[in-house]
Amino acid sequence: MANVQFNSIFKRYGQVEVLSDVGIDIKDGEFVVLVGPSGCGKSTLLRMLAGLETVTAGTIAIGQRDVTHLPPRERDVAMVFQNYALYPHMTVADNIAFPLRMMGFAKSHIRDQVTRAAEMLGLMPYLARFPRELSGGQRQRVAMGRAVVREPDVFLFDEPLSNLDASLRVKMRGEIKQMHQRLGTTMIYVTHDQVEAMTLGDRIVVLRSGRVEQIGTPLELYNKPVNSFVAQFIGSPAMNIFEARPAADRGLAIEDMLLTDLFPLPHPLPENPLLVGIRPHDIELTPAKTSDALSGVVVLVEEMGNMSLLTVQSGSSYVQVEAPSPSSLATGAPVFMRPMKEKLHFFTE
Repeated sequence: MANVQFNSIFKRYGQVEVLSDVGIDIKDGEFVVLVGPSGCGKSTLLRMLAGLETVTAGTIAIGQRDVTHLPPRERDVAMVFQNYALYPHMTVADNIAFPLRMMGFAKSHIRDQVTRAAEMLGLMPYLARFPRELSGGQRQRVAMGRAVVREPDVFLFDEPLSNLDASLRVKMRGEIKQMHQRLGTTMIYVTHDQVEAMTLGDRIVVLRSGRVEQIGTPLELYNKPVNSFVAQFIGSPAMNIFEARPAADRGLAIEDMLLTDLFPLPHPLPENPLLVGIRPHDIELTPAKTSDALSGVVVLVEEMGNMSLLTVQSGSSYVQVEAPSPSSLATGAPVFMRPMKEKLHFFTE
């Protein structure tokens, strides 16, 4: 096991900068998730740690070793890919054993390690099968087993569940989390799925356009996002974001709701546009219009089973609101919405 440090990492392809001044300190045994939209640089960062991409500037350390320019085989990391990367002509047992054979271990050690990994991942009944005879989830377990037998300092996962259906993704998330609890090894996991990030990570690194937006625990990012991007990216359904506007002599308003009726505003008001966020479950439906409520019209009702998700048009804004299921409101119904003032978030970007 080992800690991992990214120190002021830059990556450029020609004139295009895909990572800019990335600094992350990952503790020994920690499970850290890199999350962000497609093209934000998260997979590139992981591949740089594995030695599969060069570093334009900055340094990478595993434990006390500077590995910035070491070849992949000398970094003691194991990577699990999205496409499994299994050898079709080898059995499950041979696929799992392959890295140990390449490293020249004795047959008895290889056999013991394969058995250990197979027992951990529920693969014992499938050791004699070929990849084509396995389900997607079983193939992913084999890929994980091939990483486990190496007993690396760091496990790297590059969107390993993207090719699986929804129910299998949930199951495999649990298995990866359990594997981390058993092994206690440092794990770094890349995904664009914020649900995976929230359920797996001890801490989450949110990336956008090659830069780190925020690092924190799942609850820190959910409850205290530093800007509107993190606020909308973390959490499902996404946080509603409004731009507050001047309301004559009465401070600021969001559509037809006065912020001054919720609480006193600072004076003078900020020069930059003020963004106000509220999560869908922190909005109450009220029977009548008041100055501290938004009025609108329901444009979409989505029954989610445990709740109804309403999309409401309020002026030029579209607001998502969680309501009891089944909803008594239909498309076209007028509604009044009161945000819980203690749940409001304020951003300048």
